[in-house]
Amino acid sequence: MKKLALIIIGIAILLGCKKEAKHIYPMYALINGVPFIGDSCVASLDNVGNLVIYGGSEGLGTTPPDIKIFIININGPAVGVYNIGPPTVYNLYFAFVDSASGSDASTSGVVNVTSVSPYITGTFSFATDDGTKVTNGSFSAKAP
Repeated sequence: MKKLALIIIGIAILLGCKKEAKHIYPMYALINGVPFIGDSCVASLDNVGNLVIYGGSEGLGTTPPDIKIFIININGPAVGVYNIGPPTVYNLYFAFVDSASGSDASTSGVVNVTSVSPYITGTFSFATDDGTKVTNGSFSAKAP
């Protein structure tokens, strides 16, 4: 009887515990046709109009590859389509792919920011200076 009571109490405790849903903030893409899954995607959008999106491993920058997207000095709402190119003083929309062999900058591409609340979401594709092609990219980052 004691055993049965303990089992019933244990089941009641397990059923009474509610797990809080955890949102995962991923970044997905194909890098030269190979699937990239960044299990941690973070973004920063400040009041001046600078949007930075980072996707990589949970260690954030500790294990390549990772993808960084910069949309600097946005005039107006952050939601929109941005043509990206190489990072220069005059081009403020660009991206990088970091790998074990180094960092490769974008030469051309596009980023489509579809939402900034409650999450920063969108899609992207670009080519880099070493010929790397990043396609079918998507991100869902926690809004600051």
